[in-house]
Amino acid sequence: MKKLGKQVFKGCKYSLILLLLVIVVGCSTQERESDLLVVGTTPTYPPYEGFNSDGECEGFDIDVAQALAEKLEKKLVIKELDFDALILGLKQGKIDLVISGMSITPSRLKEIAMVPYQGESVTTLTLTFWEKVPENYSSMTDLKVVAVQVGTYQEAYLQSLDNLKTKSLEGNAEIIMDLKYGKSSTAAFEPQIAQAMKSQFQQLQLVELPMEEKGWVLGYGIGVKKGNETLIQDVTGAINELKDENVIQQLESKWLES
Repeated sequence: MKKLGKQVFKGCKYSLILLLLVIVVGCSTQERESDLLVVGTTPTYPPYEGFNSDGECEGFDIDVAQALAEKLEKKLVIKELDFDALILGLKQGKIDLVISGMSITPSRLKEIAMVPYQGESVTTLTLTFWEKVPENYSSMTDLKVVAVQVGTYQEAYLQSLDNLKTKSLEGNAEIIMDLKYGKSSTAAFEPQIAQAMKSQFQQLQLVELPMEEKGWVLGYGIGVKKGNETLIQDVTGAINELKDENVIQQLESKWLES
């Protein structure tokens, strides 16, 4: 009986040690996770986000994410996702924030919270042609195929127009190649991105196109899951500080004005 009692005690002792280890490991894992800021982005939208020669993510948004993480005293983790998977990833808790040149639109605000951080309201699209603008071009309906990046506000707007065929592609480089080889009549970009493409490809010809009010956007926003009020407030406060300290303006000069 005594021997059995000792065995039971010994078993309880080991169980208690195991339980304590589980608690310690669990707590340390939670601490590690709370120290991270996981940001989702799609690195196919330079100069906002792209790849450098070493295959690493770089760009305006990547630097903003790093500055934001430092303000929040967290370690930045960049998670690459397709653009149309960013909002779903945010809702599912796979990422903490979306920083990916994502425009603030009424449809997106129905799904997620968005903290403005850069850019002004956009009321025009820029149609981009390779080498020359067609002579018979007078309106959107004269164009056969318009290439556009998947998941962008430009795609949503163009698809809302009647009698217009769009071709949704993953990134700017793919769009430019599609345009160059005549697979699409034109490509539609946000004006600032179109200017960046023009600086790389002198053959591009740009035409400004007014959008209907339903297509207007309110600058770029950082996506946060709805209901996460603490993170929304923290991000808003940090972005305001970065603006007051001219960090955002300096990054604009570094990436967007050259």
